[in-house]
Formats: sequence, structure tokens, C-alpha cells
Amino acid sequence: MLEPMQHGMSVYCSCGRIMDLDRQEMEFKICLGKELECSRCRNMRIGREIELLNALFSGLVDEDGCVTAEMV
Repeated sequence: MLEPMQHGMSVYCSCGRIMDLDRQEMEFKICLGKELECSRCRNMRIGREIELLNALFSGLVDEDGCVTAEMV
């Protein structure tokens, strides 16, 4: 049986999923200006960032995320 978290809180991710976070972890993320996101949303965000970096280093997009002239 899972034991309840001490000093834990249940909060909603922007997608509507419920996350169980330790109060200190939640306060730390908020202090850093980070959004509280579930593991699914976090993985999707990281995937998008990796794809953008790959496109940037491949020369497919510029630093603003716009398609370069060579691709048009």
C-alpha cells in the first residue's frame, strides 16, 4: 500500500492531470519561475525543444524558429 506524502499537495497541471508534489518541491519550482507540469507535459515540452534544437543545428530554421530561405 502506498503511504501518503508528508507535507504533500495535489495540484493540477495545465492539461488537467492531478500531480502529487512535495510542498518544498512545489515552492522551489515556483520560486525559480517554472511551471508546475506533469511528467507527460514535461516530456512533450522537452521533445519540442529537442526538435527545435535539431532543426536549428541542421540549418532548417533560424534562431527565431523561422524556416530558412534555403528550405523555401
